[in-house]
Amino acid sequence: ARDGFQQAAALMTGQEAPTIELMNLLLMAYVGDPSRPSELYRQIVPLSEVLLSENADSFDGIRVKGYLAMLDGKFIEAVDYFQKANRIKPDEADVNTAWVESLLLGGQTGQAEEIARQFLRRKPACGPVYTVLYQYYMNANRPADGEAILKSKIAANPKESFYRIELARHYVRIGKPQAGTESLQQLFDNP
Repeated sequence: ARDGFQQAAALMTGQEAPTIELMNLLLMAYVGDPSRPSELYRQIVPLSEVLLSENADSFDGIRVKGYLAMLDGKFIEAVDYFQKANRIKPDEADVNTAWVESLLLGGQTGQAEEIARQFLRRKPACGPVYTVLYQYYMNANRPADGEAILKSKIAANPKESFYRIELARHYVRIGKPQAGTESLQQLFDNP
C-alpha cells in the first residue's frame, strides 16, 4: 500500500489526497510499532511539511505534527498543534482524544478533564475519549470517577456491548466481583 500511495503522491503533485493518505498510513505504522522506526519518522515529517508549505492551515499537516510531538514527549508542543487543528476542523475524534492525552501526559490534568467533558457533551458517542479519561482516573487512584466515566460511556453507547464488559472488568479490578457479575448479567438479559 505504501508503494502505491508513494507513486500516487509523486504522480499527482498538487493534490493533497494521496499525500494525506500516504502520511496517515505511515503514521499508523509508526504508532503501531513500539520500536518507533526512525525510517518511518523520516518519511512522515517531510510529508507534513509539504502539506504545510502549500497551506499553513493544513488540518492534516498540523494534526500529524501534533502526533509526532506527542510521541516525542513534547507535550506542550503537541497541545498547541492539536488546539490549532481543532480550530481548523472542530470536534474530530482523533484530534480531541490526542489533545486530551497530551494534556494529561503533560500534567495539565484539570484542563484535560475539562476539554474531554466539553467534547463528550458535543460528541457523547466517542469511546476513545472515555477510555483516555478512565485510564487517567485509574492511574490517579480515582476508581469512583473511573466507574462514573464508564457508566457515562455505556449510557451514550447503549448498543456497544464491549463497554459493559469494560465496566465488569473495572469492578473486578477494584475488588467488587459481584458488581461485575451484575454488569454482565445486564448484557446477558438484553443482548
